[in-house]
Amino acid sequence: MENSTDFAFNAQSLRPLAHGVKGALSALLAVSDLQARPYQERIVQSAIEMFAGIKQTHGRTMPAARSVLIESPTRSGKTVMGLVTAALLQKTTGARVV
Repeated sequence: MENSTDFAFNAQSLRPLAHGVKGALSALLAVSDLQARPYQERIVQSAIEMFAGIKQTHGRTMPAARSVLIESPTRSGKTVMGLVTAALLQKTTGARVV
């Protein structure tokens, strides 16, 4: 079993990114032929907000998440959205992404 500290990161370090991932997302995808669709940007934004602990649901701020599930139709780019979210987490916080 892995040590629980393998998954630890400072949610505070995500807060600046959580207020807008568009620039970071564009920079990350610039090295490839990929271009994020608007709904993909919204999903990645929401995932980062969840990890940062600033996601608002029903008028309440949710606590920082340890994991996020992306539910989306077939061929909508779930793998890309998950990998981009993981890359942003790793780049911003230095977290080990497994």
